This record gives sequence, structure tokens and C-alpha cells, in this order.
Amino acid sequence: MTEHEQHAGQEATPTLQRRRDTGSDEPPATGQRKPSKLLWVLAGASFALAHGTERYFSSNQHTYLLHAFRLAYPSRLKADWLTGTTDLTPLFSWLAAALLTVAGRGGLYAAHAVLAGLWLVALVGLVTRVFPRLATLAGAASICAGLMMLDAIAPLRRVLLDGMAQQVILGAYLQPSACGVFLLLALLLAVNDKPRAAALSSLAAALLHPTYLFSAGVVCMGLVSTCWLRDSRRRSVEIALIACAGAMLVGLELWPIASSPDARTAALARTVLAVHRAPHHALVSVWFPQRPFAAATQLGVCAAGVVIGLRRQRALGWILSLAGLSAFVLTVLAALTGELRLALLFPWRVSAWLVPASTALVLGAVFDHWLRRPRTSTKLLLGVATACLMGAAVRGVILDVQAWRETSPEAALVTALRANTAVDDVLVAPLDMEWVRLEAERAVVADTKSHPFQANEVVEWWSRVQLVTTLYDVTRSLPVRTDALAHVLAIEPHAAWLLLPAQDPLVVATHLPVVWRDAKWALLTASSSAPRERASR
Repeated sequence: MTEHEQHAGQEATPTLQRRRDTGSDEPPATGQRKPSKLLWVLAGASFALAHGTERYFSSNQHTYLLHAFRLAYPSRLKADWLTGTTDLTPLFSWLAAALLTVAGRGGLYAAHAVLAGLWLVALVGLVTRVFPRLATLAGAASICAGLMMLDAIAPLRRVLLDGMAQQVILGAYLQPSACGVFLLLALLLAVNDKPRAAALSSLAAALLHPTYLFSAGVVCMGLVSTCWLRDSRRRSVEIALIACAGAMLVGLELWPIASSPDARTAALARTVLAVHRAPHHALVSVWFPQRPFAAATQLGVCAAGVVIGLRRQRALGWILSLAGLSAFVLTVLAALTGELRLALLFPWRVSAWLVPASTALVLGAVFDHWLRRPRTSTKLLLGVATACLMGAAVRGVILDVQAWRETSPEAALVTALRANTAVDDVLVAPLDMEWVRLEAERAVVADTKSHPFQANEVVEWWSRVQLVTTLYDVTRSLPVRTDALAHVLAIEPHAAWLLLPAQDPLVVATHLPVVWRDAKWALLTASSSAPRERASR
């Protein structure tokens, strides 16, 4: 054995064992100690603060928390049509409703922080398992700091930590996609030789958000293959049975959405969702040309992650390679065939967890190579990493405080709606005002952000959207818009109020009483039973 090989072997030996072999009573250097459980908790909390969270409710929460809000507060939004449609994520809605009931919005903030901390711990734990040299305080802290720096710089985060087609695990708020953290946890459990727990963790992600079903299936396939190659046939069968049971449960969740009375309605619903509502998620011809360089970079990072996994950890390598290969093949097929059913399967959603896992592994390889250098100071590395962690956490808190000082969107309008309308009234509002539901707690006829998923309901939603679009299209003639208003008011449940821009000529043309007005908006009575002239104009 050469001197270099002896030196490498000594570095790979655990610190405590080296002390016993040499008979030294000196404690290990600070940077060479293993991180304690408390330090893992602190690192996760620091990342949660650094990543931050937006003021609730935000963006997709108006869709994914609508059913949870209705469950938590049964007396509110009773007349909203969308709350009676089929829920894509019922288990997530029940959990979010429980958080709202017990702790209000604070429960949602806490849940998002826990998932953010788990995201970091899962990735760092994965790296330190694949690269044992980094399983020290200095090594783990350096990976934590590296991931936090990437997350803090938006352009780098979008390429190296987010997935393709704007598919992400950790957004700026709690939503079902954040449950993809359990897929990262499954990778950590897999490399720690806990395949059953890994399978259950991946299926938990699919149960909380069914779009992760394909990802969970890939993870379970990798686990089955690894156990089979290790001649652990019994464990392979156990994992396969767990996967089948999980797939059946997800199937029961999806059955009300997947079922459709006829093929024509189903085809129309697919077109509405993939082509009109979410082409940036569903169509390769749309999302790939938008960011070709970023997508190519992500493919390269994923390939590097697969190579590292295959070289260092068989279970991880199988899972990453199966995930990457299957997602790539199905993505190419979706692009070539234009099949919307395949597009709505979202095979590229695998990248939401494959990209950050691969980035973490590449980052681990860099730091592992750096720590091989004899002149590298672990104390210095630990100090720099700690400073980065603290700085990122403080920056995240400052940014959150600054953002939270802003009032809710259209605060004056929210106040007016609550003061002039009843809690069970329905409002006709512009399509981009999805926040009215959860901010003002008033039902709306339709909006473009929040939509159902069952075929019949998708078609009805799209019909509502078309009518409301015509109503607010100022390029149309007043008779056309007035006719569209008549059709909108005929939709059940009937709207009692109409919200129009204050300078819109339709305000006068409708001859409806104006009960509130400011410089931007006018609230009109659309029902004879609604109170009139109750507020200043």
C-alpha cells in the first residue's frame, strides 16, 4: 500500500476509531466532530428562516387551500360553486383544515417551516451518507451553507434547486407540492438501507399530492430492483406490495377526477387544462423554449447526480437513473406525439426532486474533493459556513418582515366587500381577482387561477370563464357585454353583486344601483334582495 493510500484510509476511518488506534486522548478538532441532533434541528430552522414564506394567502393557495378553508370554516363560502367540486388533494386539504382549525394561519406557517427544514436535512443527510468524509460538523455545515446560498440567489435557485416546467417542491408558501419533501426523505432512507420506510415516505408524497404518483412509482421500482440484486427477494416482494397498496389508495383519490361520462367531455377538459390553463406546466413545446439553457443545465446536473449515485451508492444510483431515464423518455414522447394525456401525467415533475438531489450530490463531490487537500482548515471552513448560515437566516427574516408590512391586496376593497355584502353572497369579479375568496371571504362566479380537475367540472368552469371574460372585455360593445352579464347572473348560484372598474361605461349602462365606489372600483347591486345605498359612494 502506498503512502497516499494509507493517508486516504486514515481519513476514511471514523474519528473515534483513529483515537483508539493511535492511543491519543486528544479530542477531535471542532470541525471534525459529528453534528448532533440539536445541530440538525438548528440547521433546519435556519434554512426555514432563510427560505422565508409569503403572507398567507398567496398565489396557488387560493386554489389548493380553498377546500381546506371550507372544511375549517363551514359557515363561510357556502355559496361558492368551486368549493363543491371534486378535490384533487383531499388528504392535504384535511390536514390543512386541521391546522387552520387548531392554529389558524399560524399553523400553515409552521407546517411550511417544518417542511423547509426537512428539505435541507434530507439533502444534507443524503450527501453526508454518500460522502462519509463530509459526515463531520464542518462538512455538514458547508453543505448546508452551500444549499442555503443557492436558495437565496433566485437565478441559481431556479436552475439548480427547482425543477423543469416551473415544477418546484419548496415554494414561498405551503401548498401540496411541498409534500415532495417526502421523496427527498425517501432517498435518505434508501441510502441508509431502510427500503420499506423509503417506500412509505415516497407514497406519502403521492397521497398528499397525486401528481407525485409517477415519482413514487419510480422510487419504489428502484428499491425493488436494488433489493432483488442484493438477493433480498422477500424484501423486494414487501416493497412491491407496499407500492401496490399505495397505488390503490392514490387511485381511490383520483377516481372521482379520472372518471368522465363520455370521451368528448374528457378530451375537452384535457384541452382546457393543458392548452389554456397551464401550458407552462403541461406542454413541452411551451416550457422548454422559455428556458432552454436552464433546462439543458438541469439535464447536465441530473446526469452528474446519476453518475455519482451509481459510483457511490447502488440504491441511490438505481433510483436516480430510473427516474431520470423514464422522465426523459416520456418527455420526449410527449413532445413528439402531442398526447395531452401524457402531458397531464407530468413525467418531468420528477425533476422537482431529481434536480435538487443531484445538485446536492455535485456540491458534496466538490466539498469532498476540497477536504482531501491537506492544507484545508476545517475550523476556517466551519466558521465561514456558520457565518453564511446565520447571515442567510437574518436576511430571510428581514425580507419577510418587509414583505409582511404590506397590506393585503386591495385592502379598501376587501373592507368594502365585507361591510356591504353578506357572507353567503356571490360576487361577479374580474378573473384575476382569485384572492377575493380567501381575503374577503366572498364567493365569486369564476377566476382563472382556481379551477376544478374533474372533466365535467372543468368544462363548466371554462364556460364560466368565457362568459366573465366577455363581460369584462372593454373592446366589446356594450350590448354584447350587457348580454354576457345577463348570462353570468343566470348562473347558479346566482350572483348578488357586480364589481366593475369605476370608470367602466358598463357601470352606467347596466342601470344597477351602486352601493360603494372609490377611485378604482364600483360595487353594484345585482339582486333586488341586496341592500342598497348602504355605503358612501
